[in-house]
Amino acid sequence: MQEIPAFPSQGQVRAFSWLVNLVNAITLDMRSFVEMWHLNFIVVLAKNMKDMWWGFDALGALVERWHPHTHTFVFQGFEASVLLEEVELFLGWQRCLEYDVATPLLSWEEILADIVRDKKEVLRMTNKNGIFLDRLAWWLIQHAREIGGERATRGLTLCLAGVFLFPTSGDFILYEHVGVLSLLWRGQSLAPAVLAHLYSSLTTMSQGGRTCGSLFLLQGKGRMRSRVTWDLCWAWYRALPEVQQTRIARMGFGHILSVRPFHVDVPYLEALRERWEEDCKAFIMPWGHMIPTLKDVAYLTGLPVQGEPVVRLERRDYYDDIVELLGPEFVAGRRRPIRSILLGSLSEAVGLRGRRRGPLESLDEFCTGVRGALDLGDRSEERSIRIFVSYLLERLLFATQSSQMNCKFVLLLSDLAQAGRYAWGTVMLGHLFSLLPSSSQRSQSTGGFTPFLQILGYTRFPMGRGTLVEGRQTMVPLMTRWEMAPDPKVTDRRVGDVRVALDHYPHEQVVWTPYAGEADASHPAVAAGRPLFDRHLLLLCLGTCEVLYLELVVRTLGWHQPAIEVPSLGREGHSRRRFFAEDRDWGADHGNTVAYWREGGEQVVQ
Repeated sequence: MQEIPAFPSQGQVRAFSWLVNLVNAITLDMRSFVEMWHLNFIVVLAKNMKDMWWGFDALGALVERWHPHTHTFVFQGFEASVLLEEVELFLGWQRCLEYDVATPLLSWEEILADIVRDKKEVLRMTNKNGIFLDRLAWWLIQHAREIGGERATRGLTLCLAGVFLFPTSGDFILYEHVGVLSLLWRGQSLAPAVLAHLYSSLTTMSQGGRTCGSLFLLQGKGRMRSRVTWDLCWAWYRALPEVQQTRIARMGFGHILSVRPFHVDVPYLEALRERWEEDCKAFIMPWGHMIPTLKDVAYLTGLPVQGEPVVRLERRDYYDDIVELLGPEFVAGRRRPIRSILLGSLSEAVGLRGRRRGPLESLDEFCTGVRGALDLGDRSEERSIRIFVSYLLERLLFATQSSQMNCKFVLLLSDLAQAGRYAWGTVMLGHLFSLLPSSSQRSQSTGGFTPFLQILGYTRFPMGRGTLVEGRQTMVPLMTRWEMAPDPKVTDRRVGDVRVALDHYPHEQVVWTPYAGEADASHPAVAAGRPLFDRHLLLLCLGTCEVLYLELVVRTLGWHQPAIEVPSLGREGHSRRRFFAEDRDWGADHGNTVAYWREGGEQVVQ
């Protein structure tokens, strides 16, 4: 067996002397084609390539685990791979048309001849393997203005593809990859071709070959990923008309949408989720049980925890509901029954599909771009609100690993006034509980509103990279007071280091009552929800019921914590039904559980 080439622990990305000059040569008439062909993110990568660093030790470890027959990274207990959806999301190609294998490809000779239109230059730029990137790039830098926007942008595409999409060990792009680029110019996705090249390159490297392939797609692979899409929710909300923002805020989402998105501390969350114990619905820490409670939800997020339980009729077919509540365009061309719709269709309907904040784009710049792109058309105010809130629920508060939205969420928004009476904070916590078991075992992704979990940890055992910002001491909810600076030295820390830090965290420094001194008058959700804070409850979220074992963490109420076994209460729980063969009403089927919530649960004895 051949040895895998050694990687340095970290190093700077190979810089091409012509790359920045080529990006700077982009003219105004080229920008429209850059936008049309979804090259924005790759242009940003090119502009900042000299400042990029590889974690070569991590990449080398991944290559060692690559299995060429299954195209997966083989870990102890599970396998993982790079998915087509991830490639499209990373490169911003979600708005492209679907890949059509029947589409004929242009030949490399035809493409290059159309760009350069000079036989001598074409001969100078080519060899037996491919097209020299540096020679084409310098020619484009000199002639970009005279040859026109589309021709110049096609040349730019070819150069960028040779660096980021189909890189080789040499300074050229292979002929076989040049023809594939014609798909992108026709509005189709290159993701299948890019992924195939990556798989082939990983197999070559695992067998001792030279380093090649789109390795930047692997940066961060193998870590837990959060499924929260926060930036777009935040910017979309601010781009809506003020009257719609006011109605959404009255539905209970105003405070959470006032929280400025921050960086997700992945190693911290990964180390935390590994300690989740399903039997007692708690994190097993060296100093005892720790459980997120409704009190934490109310203080940190401002979501209402007191209100109507979210239990509604679940249907076999939501076709008519989608047409009435969202619009007929969401079911056009689809067969019945319809139980889910693509999440991307929600953002696409308002001109925002594929919108993603660039790595060096500030949040305010991203928000400005979203405001300019948002197109509500002639929809009614109610439909515009439902489309946004549906996206908010599925992509932020109830995020999952799926790119589909379960249509049962849409039914909750049939009456927008009623939607403002739901206990959304309770639903969020129950949903998080239901997903943590799978997240803590073998999944690489975690669902639920993970930023809440992150700030919860910071307030109890502040060993993450979050800091309380000076001048925000009176802001509510409490999540608005925190800031996570993406310090590269901390960003690249390993989850193993966080595990060790948790194991040795001083028990006497754990903060059990972090909200002492906070006035209820400043926290509307706290004032309304306080009667529930010392109650044993069942958390209801549509077809799911989760138990909150408050008895295990009564010290969060300022009480003495006795040694206690995990209670076996014999109540209904985990009643999950994804789809029914007929319409079913979960609330009617579990009337005692719903009544238990409406009665406020049971008092926890001090």
